[in-house]
Amino acid sequence: MAHRCIYAQRKIGFCPERSALLGFLTGEETLLLFASLRGIPQPQILNCVYHLSKLLDLDHILKQMVKDYNSCAKRKLSVAISLLGTPPLIVLDEPTKKMDPTSCRCVWNALLQASNVGCTILLTTQRMDECETVCNRIGILANGVLVYTGNLTELKRKYEGYTLHVELMHKTLTRRAMTSRTSAEEAKIWIEDWFPEAILKADLPNSLYYYIPHRDIKWSMFFRTMEKAKRQNQIYHYLINRTSLEQMLFFATTISTVKEKMITEYLKERMK
Repeated sequence: MAHRCIYAQRKIGFCPERSALLGFLTGEETLLLFASLRGIPQPQILNCVYHLSKLLDLDHILKQMVKDYNSCAKRKLSVAISLLGTPPLIVLDEPTKKMDPTSCRCVWNALLQASNVGCTILLTTQRMDECETVCNRIGILANGVLVYTGNLTELKRKYEGYTLHVELMHKTLTRRAMTSRTSAEEAKIWIEDWFPEAILKADLPNSLYYYIPHRDIKWSMFFRTMEKAKRQNQIYHYLINRTSLEQMLFFATTISTVKEKMITEYLKERMK
């Protein structure tokens, strides 16, 4: 069993969320140490260490003590450790957390290179741009439950849609004009009548935000309706745009939470 654990450790690269590094070693000593522990043949260690350090833009600080590294450099060093020897499985917990854009790009390029040589990469992240760049399959967790698995194309197809922002009044309007406006509740009625599938995201004092699932929208009729509402002082301003990937993630988790609450309430009623 002990031999199996050692064998498994050599086949798995791991980057924890919090960098667990030895501050009294230099970056170079750290990589050399972990390369030896990984079981990389001695003649290949130096080439492996310097290739990764250059790829992750660490080569200019390799001789410095790790305790003197900033948080971004420590994250990159942790990623480098996980990539040593290109193990078959690489597990990373938010590898680019608190990184600047240039450093993020270095990490993504390194991960893509590892993927191209056959490594399986499993990472957790809150950055959707990271998913788009690195991942070919994603899973979405909501309340500890896996609510979606698939590729990005499937995710976009499932949750593709539009975000509608309706502004009901403006601070520069006179009190008389404000009182003549349709109330938020009345605005909700005609918006939801026009878009029966619309999901209210946010109900702010002067604004409404809706998610509209993808469907064939008659744009000419939509804009005529919205412009008519503006002329009649029902709304002050509106904006509609395509749903971003971050919003898709939000909708996927929100819809899952709503379904979970409905099931819980149903079971409670049945148990009475």
